[in-house]
Amino acid sequence: MSRWDALRSENQRCDPKKSFSQRPPARHWERRSEAGFMEWQRQLAGLSKALNEDNQDQAFICIEKLNAIHDSKPALSPKSAGDAVMVLCSSDSLVAEEERLELACRILVNRKVLLTNHQVKQCVDSLIDCQEPCRIECLSRLVLVASRQMPAEETAKELVANLLLPAIEYPINKRNVLVVVDALHCLASDPLHASALLAPLTLDISAAGQEETLTNPLQCRLLRALQSLLGNKLYSYRACICLVTVIKAKNTAGDATNEIDISMLMPFFIDAACETNKSRQETAFELLRVVLKTCPTSSTSLSGLFIGDGRLPVITPCTRCLHCGHETFSPFLDLLHDADGEIVSSIVPSVQELLQAMPLHLWVGTSRSRLQHFGRRTSEALVRLMQVVQCRFEQRPSVVPALCPLLGTILTEIPFVEDENDEITCQAMRLLSSGASVLMNYRNGELVECFAKCMGGRPQPQGGLAPIPLPMRLWLSSILSQDFRNFIWNSLEEKRDAREDAMKILCSIVRSSPSFVFVDQATWERCQQVIIAHTGDASFQIKLGGLTLLEHVLTGRMEKNPE
Repeated sequence: MSRWDALRSENQRCDPKKSFSQRPPARHWERRSEAGFMEWQRQLAGLSKALNEDNQDQAFICIEKLNAIHDSKPALSPKSAGDAVMVLCSSDSLVAEEERLELACRILVNRKVLLTNHQVKQCVDSLIDCQEPCRIECLSRLVLVASRQMPAEETAKELVANLLLPAIEYPINKRNVLVVVDALHCLASDPLHASALLAPLTLDISAAGQEETLTNPLQCRLLRALQSLLGNKLYSYRACICLVTVIKAKNTAGDATNEIDISMLMPFFIDAACETNKSRQETAFELLRVVLKTCPTSSTSLSGLFIGDGRLPVITPCTRCLHCGHETFSPFLDLLHDADGEIVSSIVPSVQELLQAMPLHLWVGTSRSRLQHFGRRTSEALVRLMQVVQCRFEQRPSVVPALCPLLGTILTEIPFVEDENDEITCQAMRLLSSGASVLMNYRNGELVECFAKCMGGRPQPQGGLAPIPLPMRLWLSSILSQDFRNFIWNSLEEKRDAREDAMKILCSIVRSSPSFVFVDQATWERCQQVIIAHTGDASFQIKLGGLTLLEHVLTGRMEKNPE
């Protein structure tokens, strides 16, 4: 055959207008897939007939062949897969029930399944009669695929209350527990189902229009069951993911009651601190953060994770850091001192929430309270926390962006005492010196923004400007900040690359503490020269920076001396 004849033959073979008889035969895998689909349909029809006639032997034969065909991965459309699930699940016959439902679960797991609302209802109605493990697993798989097609109220009352919750309240079958937890997570992620499961029940409405409500019993059972699973390492990870979703949905549903048992969560959080799997550790910290944010009043009992408690187990070897002298003290401080950047990023929000939840003003708010036993332990923990952050600043600048939010929380949430001999205040000033050193040497953008925010001067919702934190004010006026102040002025006067960062920080300082530039005549003249040089620059951005500095000087001066 010549080259042109071969090309002409190829064009004819690819021509879509040719009739089916004129086209070349399909490839082997296409013929096999089509044949597999046809055989699948025949065996499915045979199974349906065997179930109607209660023919157990024929049903077993059909199911065995269907499993073999399914393993060969025939080309089933979502609708065909849905029809198969319908036949396998909706029959009232008990013939080969376990084998049928196991095949249905395989289809629901491995394939895209499209079920109509009527098919979903028929499947659920057929499976909901008893608590057989195979039925519970199949129902859970069905929830994962078609939860949006199930009516929320009926699903909560009949499916969740009678079948799914008992399966995790009294866990027997491991595979069932895991798939049920996944199904509950799926339902809690849907607003309609979450409302049916977690929203308070309305008992009566008064003449004034006030609702008399009762905590949803399903919510109590669900939270209690999931918290109990946290103590079992086989289920704890999946239960933790589900519990995070349930707690978030509970607050969205409008129920402010607290059904969280901190004593059940404490061992789980301690184990999470020494968990080697990062994804599991991050999930545990997310749960801690959600619990602290939604239940701050009862979360103070979690303070042992931070303050340290002799009853808590030692989870790391008792080694001493050669740089800062840190020793094993509490689970979270140890982890914060040793973990890498990703874990630090996940644990910092939890430490922030913990600092905000603890009533530190009562525990260490006065010099007298700090001398008491519990106040002394709390003060020691706060000092150790700042030492750990300082050590990470000096030894691992790469984790500084993750620690910046924690630095801001430390300065705003800890009650400091204006006393040069107070250990907490002195340690905060040393921490600021370390942060300033990193800022000057590495020009870290997150740290620049953190310092600018921590200078105060920002408008508050209730009016006025936020005051500058006490440690920052004392540090700026001390010899410890001499290098930092020179860095700001030199960057602005010599037009260095860090000029923009220095201008941002200086504007925040003078707005909240204008005495920074009015401390003496030389400093004020220096500020004037900076304003004149910037406002006279040809660059619009630099000129705007000079005008902004002048505005903040005047605003801060007016706030301090309104007369």
